[in-house]
Amino acid sequence: MVCLWLAPEIAFAGGVGLQAHWLWSSRYPRVGETIRLLREFNVAGSAQHAELRGLADDRATVFLDGRDVAEFTSARRFATAKVSSLKAGKHLLEIEATNQAGAAGVWLQLDWTDSDGQAQRLVTDSDWEVRDTNGAWRRAVSLGLLGIAPWWRPAGELDDYDQWKRAIGTAQADEAARIRVMPGFQVELVRSSQKGEGSWVSLAFDAKGRLIVGREGPGILRMTLPKIDTSDEIKVEVINDKLQECRGLLWAFDSLFANANNSKGLYRLRDTDGDDQFDEVKLLKTTGGGVGHGRNALTLGPDNLIYVIHGNNVLVSETDRTIPDDSPLRHLAEDRLRPAFWDRFMFDTDAKVPAGYVARTNADGSMWQVVAGGFRNPYGVDFNADGELFTFDADNEGDQGTPWYRPTRINHIVSGGDYGFRQGSANRPGRYAENLPSTLNMGLASPTGVKSGHRGKFPSPYREAMFVCDWSYGRIHAIHLDPDGASYRGRSEVFLEGQPLNVTDVTFGPDGAMYFVTGGRGTQSGLYRVRPVGQVSNQPVPDKHVENVFHAKRRQFERWHTVEVPAAVDALWPSLGSNDIWLRHAARVALERQPVEGWREQSLKSPTTLESATTTISSLLALARVAGDPAARQSICERLNSLPFEKLSTEQRLDAWRVYSIVFTRLGKPSESIAKSATELLAKQYPQELEEPNQKLCELLAYLEWPPLVETTMPRLEAAVEQEDKLAYLTILRNVPSGWTLDLRRRYFAELRKADLFDGGNLVPIAINGIREDAVAMLSADDRRELSLIVEPAADSSGDIAAVTAARPVVREWELEELEAKLKDAAVPRDVARGERLFRDALCIRCHRFGTEGRTLGPDLTFVASRFGPRDLLEHMLVPSKVIDGKYRQTTIETKSGKVMVGQVVGGDGQNLLLAPDPLRPTKVTKVALAEIETRQASPVSPMPAGLLNSLTEAEILDLLEYLRVGRR
Repeated sequence: MVCLWLAPEIAFAGGVGLQAHWLWSSRYPRVGETIRLLREFNVAGSAQHAELRGLADDRATVFLDGRDVAEFTSARRFATAKVSSLKAGKHLLEIEATNQAGAAGVWLQLDWTDSDGQAQRLVTDSDWEVRDTNGAWRRAVSLGLLGIAPWWRPAGELDDYDQWKRAIGTAQADEAARIRVMPGFQVELVRSSQKGEGSWVSLAFDAKGRLIVGREGPGILRMTLPKIDTSDEIKVEVINDKLQECRGLLWAFDSLFANANNSKGLYRLRDTDGDDQFDEVKLLKTTGGGVGHGRNALTLGPDNLIYVIHGNNVLVSETDRTIPDDSPLRHLAEDRLRPAFWDRFMFDTDAKVPAGYVARTNADGSMWQVVAGGFRNPYGVDFNADGELFTFDADNEGDQGTPWYRPTRINHIVSGGDYGFRQGSANRPGRYAENLPSTLNMGLASPTGVKSGHRGKFPSPYREAMFVCDWSYGRIHAIHLDPDGASYRGRSEVFLEGQPLNVTDVTFGPDGAMYFVTGGRGTQSGLYRVRPVGQVSNQPVPDKHVENVFHAKRRQFERWHTVEVPAAVDALWPSLGSNDIWLRHAARVALERQPVEGWREQSLKSPTTLESATTTISSLLALARVAGDPAARQSICERLNSLPFEKLSTEQRLDAWRVYSIVFTRLGKPSESIAKSATELLAKQYPQELEEPNQKLCELLAYLEWPPLVETTMPRLEAAVEQEDKLAYLTILRNVPSGWTLDLRRRYFAELRKADLFDGGNLVPIAINGIREDAVAMLSADDRRELSLIVEPAADSSGDIAAVTAARPVVREWELEELEAKLKDAAVPRDVARGERLFRDALCIRCHRFGTEGRTLGPDLTFVASRFGPRDLLEHMLVPSKVIDGKYRQTTIETKSGKVMVGQVVGGDGQNLLLAPDPLRPTKVTKVALAEIETRQASPVSPMPAGLLNSLTEAEILDLLEYLRVGRR
């Protein structure tokens, strides 16, 4: 027996425990597709308080032991079902799900309390089986955790992305009792940072079991911890006061290695005279570039080399991003068919390939090889018990709502891997033949420390897990990894969480316990210890599990990534056709290392039958990446043209089209004959049924200037369900030079005006403005006159902030003291509905998001009441310049001629700075020559105008505050 309801008002915090995945039968859902998912599970004793909650895009029916128990019809709002009886024994949970159009997925979580009073949970994850429309059963495909695109956070989800702000200005770290941890473990606060000790960002233990702590500012601390359960004081000493922001610390080779971000280098510290102090501080490697996404963690590899992970602002050397030729990672390029000028206004403008990367070096720094790249800002890195390397990479939250948004992710880092991060709209979230996929898409997060559980003495399965830290949401996840071919698949569990718990790094001590620290951005720091309750296994995890044949084969190929081996080509060639992308990748990278003269002809003569198609595509991809000779264009394209495209799988077609793109970007624009033959072949395949393949093929045909493209694509643009799909077509068609009629132009700009109201990150308006500028530049003078009323952005009903504010009568120039006393008057009921109207009328919605409404030009206010009390919130509104979020702070520039300009810096180059004076119009920029700048400093004035509340009455202000506190009712 069940009771089902939609839960628009019920708030759900994540809590500790397993995290549910969005599932489907593949990454390419079909319109009208119906699938069936199933999972068997056991219940020990009679379950109590069993509850289902779930989401579906578009519709899902849930069956428990053949009984219909729930129906989910929304991806934005939780549905919940009470299950009144769940008896002991084996059960079968099934989901029948249908996709009507657009994206497709199912998310489910079943919680119950067993007969011993223990909370239990079953979630949708990659252990489920799926039966697709062809009737075949196989493993379901995980699309990622709650919070991924295109569904984002559902209504009522209480996780607070800005919880870390509650740790600003406190004198004590949050008490351990407020931290929720998985049953069987206990957390204790070991120490709060004291005055002068700074904010803590990294951890390592030395050979004597003392804890080394890196500070956000200058210096490194060393803590001698007392034995557990004793009252001895902690000895704290400064062991270095010069190195700046050591985000990475490692004890190895009787030395302390420090990756000092603001000092822009990797250092080795040694005690050469035996006085227990580091008298030798040696710079091993200087790396130029920025410090935001900077020099991060260190770990020691099974090969006894030091692995260093860097964010995308860091150069490979002191002066540039050139990758040493003996590195496993080679032959990277931007590989962008049709660049967008407005990418210079997007974030990470300096992030060129390899972007964020992993390098390895030896103890004296005499070698420096780049192992993998294509990351954004991976902070932590570590090897698991199998000797495999993992990181937790960051998204660009400003890209949310765009087709190029790439989620935070767990990455298995392998030799020569390119993981797809590119700057701006060149970013790669989908399938690209040369890139490797994520192990698990994690949704919204701010990744920090990473550590393998095999380094501690936790019970199984935690000893085999990777622990990854999320600074923004205040969590440590346990990532459970299951071998999957030559790589892994991952399941995530919230191991512990708190608010605030701005966790920066994690490690394991010689006592087997987990230690983690909080800090960053000047926040209060704390050192915490996590121990199992009860029996602890003292048996070490073996360095390697039972050898996996696929892993072993991949590792063999990886040995050839840095050396030329005559026998390598014949040995690896069959694996170019492997169905395992990781094995295929390792073989291709090894092939690219071998002299091209030894395998070029073999590639160009590779059979183009269906059975050999994958091998041929892989070898041609390698050849396109290394050939270097424009003369190779024709022979590669001719071989591609011979493939049986009508019989290829979706993945094979995507990979083959990608090879065309790389040929054109690396070997030059094709000759007329090559372009004609390729266009004729590709046009026969357009349009595709599935969205991602259709968009990839559309981009290729746009580059080749296929005349019917606009007319053929316009219905797809107009019918697109997902915002991301509409933006993809708007981006591709924006500067197509031919095939337009006046009616097609009018239809295009009508869709572009709809995009003006799209939700998403703060870079969405920049992208839309850039798309519009490109599209308008393609118009003739006559077309501009005919379309003058539709080419401009959709009118914003809130109007210009200054004009609307000036038009409203001033009630009073409010002061904080006048309203503060009224905040405590709980006896007066507040009108929340009027507060919601005032959120619009006072123009808050013009810049701020609240729930599912508003824009992201300013800070998201959805959880603002959980971070600030009513007084602090009121003060922010009355005095917006008192505290300004760094992401929205403007810059004041004074030129040598005396001209003063204020705005946000949105780009530039070696000669000029690009300044956007109006935060609402970020692509309307002023170019300022660097040579003409006299002074440049952060503006003390907030972009948010003062006096917005002066047109409201006292009661209206209090209603607005109440709306921000409780939300829509």
